Amino acid sequence: AGPAGAGKTALLRRVERLAAGAKAFCDPLPPVPPGLPEGPEVVMVQYAGTTIEAVDVGETEARAWPKFLPESHAIAFVLDGRVAAGPVAADADAALERALVELLGLLKGGLVPRSMPLLVLITKADDEPSCAYTAAEVEAALRRTLGSSAPYCSHVALVSALPDGTMDTSRAEALHASLSGAMDWLCNATV
Repeated sequence: AGPAGAGKTALLRRVERLAAGAKAFCDPLPPVPPGLPEGPEVVMVQYAGTTIEAVDVGETEARAWPKFLPESHAIAFVLDGRVAAGPVAADADAALERALVELLGLLKGGLVPRSMPLLVLITKADDEPSCAYTAAEVEAALRRTLGSSAPYCSHVALVSALPDGTMDTSRAEALHASLSGAMDWLCNATV
C-alpha cells in the first residue's frame, strides 16, 4: 500500500530479484507493459525460506485495501522519498503527514491487529541529497501520526528500485543491504 507514484510495483519487482538471489541490482527493471489488468496484482516470492504473498494494491484501489487485511500477516507501506524533496522542508513534512494519514485510515476500523508487523519502505533513496526523509524522521512521524494506533512492531528502511549502475557504488551497496535487512525483518516479524 502507499500513495500514487511511490514506486510500489517497481519495488516489488526488485524484491522478486532479491529473492531470486541477486547480489546486486545490475540491470534495469523491465518496463511496465501498458494495459495491465485493473485491480491488485498478487505475486508469490520465496525469500529466505519464507513464502511471501505480496498483493500490490494500487493507489486507485485504496478503497479495496481493507478487503485484503483479514488475510494479511503484515503490511508494507511505501513512501516516495522524493515526493517533496526540494527547497521547502514544510512541503516534505506535509507530504509525509498526508501519506501517514492515509496509512492511519488503513489501520483504523479494527481489521488490523496492533501486533501486525508494519514495514515502511522509503523509495527513491538512491540520490541521498534528493531524498526528503531519513528513516529516523519517518519513525518519529509514524509515532506522532499514529499515536496509540501504532502497530506493536514496525520497521522503516530506505530503499531503491533503480539498478546499481545509476548511483554511487557505496550508496547502492547500502540500499541493497537496507532492502535485504527489511525483508529479513519482515520474515522474522511474521514467524
